Amino acid sequence: MLYLTVLRFFDLAMRGKLDRIFFSGAQKDKYGNLNNTLIGSPSNIKIKLPVQTSWNYIRNTSLCRALTGEKVNLLPAVRPDWAIIHAHLSDPKGNVKLHPPYFADLLAIEASRNSIISHASGHLAYVNSGVPEISGIDSSTPQPEGGRIVKDSDGNPTGLLEEDPAINRVLSHIPPYPPEKLKGVMRKGIEYFHKYGITSIHDAAIGYFRNEKPIIQVYCDFEREGSLTIRVYLTLVERVYRKIMEAGFKTGFGSDFLKLGAVKFFQDGSIQALTAALEEPYFCKPEHRGELIYDQGELNRLIEYYHRQGIQVAVHANGDRTIGSVLEAFKRAIENFPRTDSRHMIIHCQLATRDQIEEMKKLGIIPSYFVNHVHYWATGIWRSFWVLKELPE
Repeated sequence: MLYLTVLRFFDLAMRGKLDRIFFSGAQKDKYGNLNNTLIGSPSNIKIKLPVQTSWNYIRNTSLCRALTGEKVNLLPAVRPDWAIIHAHLSDPKGNVKLHPPYFADLLAIEASRNSIISHASGHLAYVNSGVPEISGIDSSTPQPEGGRIVKDSDGNPTGLLEEDPAINRVLSHIPPYPPEKLKGVMRKGIEYFHKYGITSIHDAAIGYFRNEKPIIQVYCDFEREGSLTIRVYLTLVERVYRKIMEAGFKTGFGSDFLKLGAVKFFQDGSIQALTAALEEPYFCKPEHRGELIYDQGELNRLIEYYHRQGIQVAVHANGDRTIGSVLEAFKRAIENFPRTDSRHMIIHCQLATRDQIEEMKKLGIIPSYFVNHVHYWATGIWRSFWVLKELPE
């Protein structure tokens, strides 16, 4: 008989090494959501399981029901006629599945409600039939800048939305998580960090899902109450940062425990969603290389503007073509308007070449690598998107 620690068990599950998993401690709430973190009602907990389990990364030989306890429960508590599911779907070998049939099974579970399935990458979502009408999406809807509403050959929306500008056409109709409930979730997060000796964090994309107001409000409340016991560096999406900067604030403003950090841009999407911009086509879609969000001239202008204001800039870039585009913009700004220790960042940086890494070193750019992809999903991603003679161990 093989004995595994709980942490080892979930590590194997998340890496796709287990064919089937059975939880005796799981239950469904009144909305049909799977709750595998506690037994009993949230107000009267009988048993709290030792870790935050996460079904969205647990795979089995059939289609996994990819429901994440707290993330899925979060929305019905605010508006019961909506369901939001955060999912990462793959087959037993770790190959990533992004096509409608895999999501249709999940949407069928929530057919009676307006439902949106957000892929775990955060860069695409599927919605069921009633949602496009509620969101004002139809055959005549123009494509949003930086996103895509996927349509069929007749021009009708298929339900697939790519990138934040398209996904937020739906999310804008869903009430935000109330600050009073968000406080409890964030307190648990801070306690979790302390448990592992972590004393400082970056909140790396505030406003990405139009959620900036309640999140910033809770951070400010914590600091005012003296209960913010972890140092927080706030990175805000450009739409939010622009408003704050107009009031005279910029990188470095704040206190020892709550500080304004970088402005955040997105120059591509994710590899799993096929929205990262690559130099070579995707193996699973040979005619496709992904798209840059900004043309080079516009990206140059934006980065130069914030660089000249003394503001730290962070740019989301996964594909090698995207990283090259971002480096070109950073190099231009730094050479035209030299600054010491600007500490600009390239976020995720998954397909950086050796030459690009050397260029980052010369320019003083910080690469923020997406190491969890390598740990959990490397084999599946290589199989799905690139051809190699041998898969990396």
